[in-house]
Amino acid sequence: MVTELVHVLLQIEQQLSGTANVSDDLKCDRNDQWMQLYLAACKLLETLCTLPAGYLAQFQMCHWAFVNSVATSNIDSFVPFASRIDRLLRNKYGQLSAHGRKFMSASLVNVKTLTSFSELRSFFLALATQNEMRVLTMQFSFDKEDQLRDAHFLNGSLSYKAAINRLEHALYVDFAEHWQL
Repeated sequence: MVTELVHVLLQIEQQLSGTANVSDDLKCDRNDQWMQLYLAACKLLETLCTLPAGYLAQFQMCHWAFVNSVATSNIDSFVPFASRIDRLLRNKYGQLSAHGRKFMSASLVNVKTLTSFSELRSFFLALATQNEMRVLTMQFSFDKEDQLRDAHFLNGSLSYKAAINRLEHALYVDFAEHWQL
């Protein structure tokens, strides 16, 4: 499961950086099925980050590969996927505005289809800056309006029951028809 997630995140990186060849770009970037695969992989990553650490020991061993869990320095040789993809999204689409930060959800729970990589900006920004936000909220009277909406769900701080309820809601949204929502 983690291996497949790594492969899909690498493919997202290639699509955003433009390193995929032209024929791959036409097949992957514009194809709805590929975009849905990218969304499913990101939702899996969100699920893994939402559950409390003690319940997914296998993921916790490689959590560092996906999300910044400690402060990074300029000499770190490995940059987690969330940081790399966030940087590529910022290069391609620019920084999220204050308005975007206030109204865009970091969570993908209510997203049923993905039409553009720009829709993943808030998700990867929340994962990439998760450690910084946690430190700021503990040390200072940090203005919550600067934090992305729902970003706090992605750090594994929910209780097991609350995390399961959130994941059950996500499954309902994914499998419900549009008229049922």
